[in-house]
Amino acid sequence: MLKDDKKGCSWKKINDGIKKQEGFVRKTWLSGLNSGTVGGLYEFNSLESAQKFAWDYFPNEPRAFGVSFQTKLFDGDIVEAASRDMDSPHYD
Repeated sequence: MLKDDKKGCSWKKINDGIKKQEGFVRKTWLSGLNSGTVGGLYEFNSLESAQKFAWDYFPNEPRAFGVSFQTKLFDGDIVEAASRDMDSPHYD
């Protein structure tokens, strides 16, 4: 569970910042089992918006917590049929 840290950063504050990013569609939070790590799957309306988020905005979040991070960009359109076959909630 993501909790407030010493600097007052909470998931609500992080969510507010992410929601303001250009092209943002949705995020699903993830929490590592027995590791204390958090992460997520993000969706943007274009590759350009995703790149801008990944390169310009996102690196500042983990820095605020003093932790490392990793970012990978994926193309959901390429695997849409496979995701639909698995009843993915992202394809209504």
